[in-house]
Amino acid sequence: MYFFYQQNASTFTIFNIPAVLCAYLGGDLKRLRASVLLGSIVPLLALLVWGAIALGLSDQAGHVIDPV
Repeated sequence: MYFFYQQNASTFTIFNIPAVLCAYLGGDLKRLRASVLLGSIVPLLALLVWGAIALGLSDQAGHVIDPV
């Protein structure tokens, strides 16, 4: 039950982010786009590196198991 409340709280707070960014960056559209793009690329790169490491480690195990 705790997970449900935690997920709901994080879901509803995402709507505050654009308003806070606009206020913080003074409504500068160029800086807003750059911050959103950079803020999206960094987690994407982390996810891709994590996936590559996981696939590399699974190959060292000697057998490949299809998780699907």
